[in-house]
Amino acid sequence: MSIFFSVHYLVMYYLLQPYNASTEMKSSTYKVVQGLTYFVAYIFIGVKIPTLYFGIAMIVFCVGYSLISLVLAYKYAPKTFKLRI
Repeated sequence: MSIFFSVHYLVMYYLLQPYNASTEMKSSTYKVVQGLTYFVAYIFIGVKIPTLYFGIAMIVFCVGYSLISLVLAYKYAPKTFKLRI
């Protein structure tokens, strides 16, 4: 999960550019995506599955998410990365 959250926040930063020059949060989209991420993680607290299956599923998900995020960041970050005023 630490790999997921590290990659997720980095990709959200480059694609959504949430802060301005004074490091104030300006992007409402960033807040919504962050809230949805924590909501989904909270839902998975109650899911009862064997640890081995959960571990395998998380590894596959994190590798897939990291690869997709890498492609999206390389493709869209130069267009979306700007200094908000």
